[in-house]
Amino acid sequence: QESFYEKFGFSCYFDVNLYKFITGSGRVHTEFPSTLTNAQSLSTRQYSPYLQKLLANKDVIYRVMDEDATSFAFSFGFKDGYKVTINTEDINEVAILFFSLVQDYPLGTAIYMQTTKLSPLLEAFVKDLQMTRVSHLTRMYNKILT
Repeated sequence: QESFYEKFGFSCYFDVNLYKFITGSGRVHTEFPSTLTNAQSLSTRQYSPYLQKLLANKDVIYRVMDEDATSFAFSFGFKDGYKVTINTEDINEVAILFFSLVQDYPLGTAIYMQTTKLSPLLEAFVKDLQMTRVSHLTRMYNKILT
């Protein structure tokens, strides 16, 4: 429906894609660094209230790359599988965090990842794993954003 809105002066400012990966369908990173932790003992005070609440949920699996917790990932139940969210500035850490989260899920489990053009590392990762895009959302505006 983008063309419909463009007729009224709307412009695209944000694309969101949801990708699906099936465990067992791609190569697996098996060596995880000793600094990788499940972060149960780390403080979550530096995170937003939303993330604090999410990470307090015992059903959320959480990994961090170092004590500073600047590179982290978590997964939780979503649709017919799990959704993985990753925050890092290193493509190698994307793979490490992703596979450390999904390694214990049974073969054939659906894993979902949301990406945008603002997260080029995640975009590259889903393409490298040949994940299937299952949804696309375009956010549009009709005024100058300031």
